Amino acid sequence: MAEGTLFCAFEDKHSLLMAVIGHRLDPRPLREQLARFVGDETLDAGLVGVANVVLPSITDVYPLVVALHGLADPARESQVRGQGAIREWLGAVSDAVVAVTTPHAAELRVTPARFSHMFSTLLFASRMPHLAAEDRASAEDIVRFCLWGALKSPQEG
Repeated sequence: MAEGTLFCAFEDKHSLLMAVIGHRLDPRPLREQLARFVGDETLDAGLVGVANVVLPSITDVYPLVVALHGLADPARESQVRGQGAIREWLGAVSDAVVAVTTPHAAELRVTPARFSHMFSTLLFASRMPHLAAEDRASAEDIVRFCLWGALKSPQEG
């Protein structure tokens, strides 16, 4: 594709990069994938399903978030759209966790919204390159930790 053709559609390189990042952060495909887990028989199964979709996505999205930060120019409209795309993407994860946990709200110590915030935070932190250990926690490990905590029960010895 000729450079001139690109710049008929985009004002400059910044606008082009922001459009690519915005496209990749489109939350619709993620929302569609996550909707499959709403109504799972058990809370564990629904959360593991969500985590198994989100964890690889975080690995793909994290470099885009870093790039977006590096392109920061709040005066540009494309920058504001890019930041909105990140919020929408994160919101898709949060909304899915709330939807999965709401039928089980009576079993939780916290509200589904609060659980979603804590669960999502752990998911994201587990995949940040500068925070995550080489031996990364699996979806099952994260769900088990969020639902049952770090302490062994007396039955586990």
